[in-house]
Amino acid sequence: MLAAEPRKSRTGLYIFVACLAGVLLLCGGPLTWWFGRQSIAHRRLEEKKAELVAREMPIGDASLEVYRERLMSKDKSEQWVQILETLESDPFTQSTTGLPILGVPEDEQPFVPGQPWAHAEDVAKFLQQWSELREDLHDVTEKTEAIWTHTEFDSFATLLPYIQTSRSASRLLTLEHIDAVRRNDSDQAYHSLLALIGVSRSMEKEPLVISQLVHVATLSVALRQLKISLELDQLSDQQLLAILEQLQQIPKAGDRYRLAVAGERAMALPVFDDPSGVGEELPRAAMGSRSIDALASLEIYEQMENIETDSLDTFYDQTQKLDERISQSFDEAGPLRRFDTILTGLTTPAMGAVGKAFIRSEMETRIAKTAIGLRLYEHQHNAWPQALDELSTLDVDLGSLQPLGGKPFGFRVADGDALLWGFDMHSDATQVPDEPIDLEALDESQREASEYWLWRLKQAD
Repeated sequence: MLAAEPRKSRTGLYIFVACLAGVLLLCGGPLTWWFGRQSIAHRRLEEKKAELVAREMPIGDASLEVYRERLMSKDKSEQWVQILETLESDPFTQSTTGLPILGVPEDEQPFVPGQPWAHAEDVAKFLQQWSELREDLHDVTEKTEAIWTHTEFDSFATLLPYIQTSRSASRLLTLEHIDAVRRNDSDQAYHSLLALIGVSRSMEKEPLVISQLVHVATLSVALRQLKISLELDQLSDQQLLAILEQLQQIPKAGDRYRLAVAGERAMALPVFDDPSGVGEELPRAAMGSRSIDALASLEIYEQMENIETDSLDTFYDQTQKLDERISQSFDEAGPLRRFDTILTGLTTPAMGAVGKAFIRSEMETRIAKTAIGLRLYEHQHNAWPQALDELSTLDVDLGSLQPLGGKPFGFRVADGDALLWGFDMHSDATQVPDEPIDLEALDESQREASEYWLWRLKQAD
């Protein structure tokens, strides 16, 4: 009986060890799995970053600064910054009080060519007051390309003061162009248009979404002023060709879209190492390096980058479908996947909306180039073409003139004038309508959004 005691002790020890091993397995298994997947993700993330570096793509603040500097010229940087700082100065901003476009007059009267304008005298005095600034502005912006300005990148905390101030330069030149049209000063109007396009072109290679959106917004302002001069036939063939050349030199919409993707990706990546930089209150468990999250983000940016942009219809279709897939994947994700991609959900830009902005801008440019072609044709033949196809007989490359939706811009001659029309992407239309837009049937907000898409080119005298 005494000999059996050691065997009982050994049996108890075995049971204890087995239980302990079970507990360790239950606790340590998930931990091993958790840290294992993090380790694998970290290695894969470093490989992905290395691939981007090999392609000379930015992956953070420092490399984004180098990437941006490589895209732009510094020849006009100092003079451009001085102009922008003057536009932000107290003397300038105080002088704009009560002016249309730049300020907020009590009873603003829209400018209508050929009609008296209540602000004409105040605008003329203001333009004379800032004549030297305007001369400097023309020196820098006429026929310019992208201009570098210093920017300190700090992920999503990056400030872009010079980009926003460019809007003020655009407004000043808009006022200058309107004054020139009012005075029938075609030479001044021409130079105002060149400078307006130049303000936009100064940002054409900015690798950030917000900068590119300001670029397309200021280009839209320039094209609306061009519409006024074209409709009134205030520009010579030589001036029209010079303006066309500037529009042709703007990088393709798809290239600018991919620049924005590259910049946003570089802005986002540092956040996955330090989630506090996202500017949102996050669960404590979500803090720390997040390689799985970063990989999910890079996968989305890769899909954005690979979108086909040669055709406006394909560009639009693929960006909208990608946005839908991204939203659906976030909506249908389980708890673990939601945790794994919490920062991806917070930092992924709505590139479907951004793509739509680029496509709309390209359509605005294409209808403007079509109008230039019509005016050149009329000057050369003393008559309008019978159809837009006849513009191909011009000894000038107008580039692609095809809008979204598969149908060409609408065109007809009415009462001696050329009617040219398209459609606003924010409307219910998905292609150019058979008949021109009836602006009178629209309410004020709809009319303002749609009036750019109806051009009436007056017959030359």
